[in-house]
Amino acid sequence: MFFQIMNKFNILSAGEILFDCFPDKICLGGAPFNFIYHIIKLTENGIFISRIGDDDLGKKIKLFFEERNISAAFLQTDFNHLTGKVDVITDENGIPDFTIKKNAAYDFIEINREILDCAKKSDLFYFGTLAQREGKSGNTILKLAENSKIRFLDLNLRKDCFYENIVKKSLELSTILKASEDEFNYLCRLFCLSGKTEKEKIKEICSRFNIKSVCVTKGENGSVIFNKGIFSKYKLPAGIIADTVGAGDAFSAILAIGYLSNWETDKISEIANKFAASTCLFEGALPLNDDFYNFYRGIIQN
Repeated sequence: MFFQIMNKFNILSAGEILFDCFPDKICLGGAPFNFIYHIIKLTENGIFISRIGDDDLGKKIKLFFEERNISAAFLQTDFNHLTGKVDVITDENGIPDFTIKKNAAYDFIEINREILDCAKKSDLFYFGTLAQREGKSGNTILKLAENSKIRFLDLNLRKDCFYENIVKKSLELSTILKASEDEFNYLCRLFCLSGKTEKEKIKEICSRFNIKSVCVTKGENGSVIFNKGIFSKYKLPAGIIADTVGAGDAFSAILAIGYLSNWETDKISEIANKFAASTCLFEGALPLNDDFYNFYRGIIQN
């Protein structure tokens, strides 16, 4: 069967899995993988679809999945392209800058009947724009979105890795949109939004693309969420930061769970911000110890 009967929600994610290459280390990452990793650790359920190379980094990924008890059933192997890599440099504030290698294995995810069945049975499908930069994976991801009930677009625009038509098509398919403040401002310019305030522009993009929920993240300034016709702003006090790589993906995990759980918008806002901030206390996108999740598992179960 495609999903474990451990949680009432079947969450599916497709897109890039890659290694973030820092000057002194490499860490496994990629927004769709980081997202589903958090989902799996928080809910004991989740399916990930991607593609890796038949190389040393691909073998590292398979070993990681085995050691962390994550299903690799839909992790395709590519014999012609290498596992994805990103060069990451963080500034003095822990803000990352990415240089993304092109023609990676995750650019060539193939569609098949099994993953289409996963999409049809899912409660929520998470996707972004990076893995859509090439036609192969782009077509696969859009087909999965078209066959899913709820589509969560985490925009994640990366320099030289997206096209306007991909952004527009992805928005047209979206139920939930999450974007950084810079990304949302890009959308405002791209679609010539006429609203004078942020709230007006958020409502306008919801109306134009029939989106049900929008979140704009603002780094240390928190976030704004529009959901169920209600706006919620939240900002945490400043804290110690190791780095912010993957913080947005952690935020997205709680946003998805909260949306499916029908939480009040203020609750989603608070818990998502706190969970994202907690991931900034260690280097890399993912915690090394599963005990990190215990507190938030309790919140979700209650």
